[in-house]
Amino acid sequence: MKSLISIFLFVSVFTSAQELSKAGVALVSTETDFNQAENYRKLKSFAEDYLVNENIKITQLDAGKSIHIQGAENHKACYINQKFATKNCFELQYDVVITAKDKAYSFEVKNLKATNESTHPGMSFADWFDLNGNPIPVFKPCIDGTSEYFRAMNSDFKEFVEEGDYW
Repeated sequence: MKSLISIFLFVSVFTSAQELSKAGVALVSTETDFNQAENYRKLKSFAEDYLVNENIKITQLDAGKSIHIQGAENHKACYINQKFATKNCFELQYDVVITAKDKAYSFEVKNLKATNESTHPGMSFADWFDLNGNPIPVFKPCIDGTSEYFRAMNSDFKEFVEEGDYW
């Protein structure tokens, strides 16, 4: 029973760690079984071989230390406008810095922007929250989609580091 509770707490902490808030997505540290050099090699391999595409680019490599990625995603931060029965999406634009460490790596989302100039000119993800930092109900699917996007990306990195393979 004690181990089941420990597993539940670990999963709960891991899945809630990359929640979007009004301030952005908090830095997450992920434990591994490898030293810094091996973590960097695996993280770099995953980014170069599987992550990079027409919307995601590596912008900087700090040899043996960190990988800087710039990306855009159009279909993760969406909500349904109930009045007009239309789906509205924000384009997520972001920088991610993945830093290799001994027995861990950190995943930090920087410079996050969410734009939809045709429906919500000048609005960004911080506007999905009220003054107290609580989600505005209509934008909750955007918050959840953004959080899940970065959790999934980090999970893919973790899977590759642990397994040395992807899919």
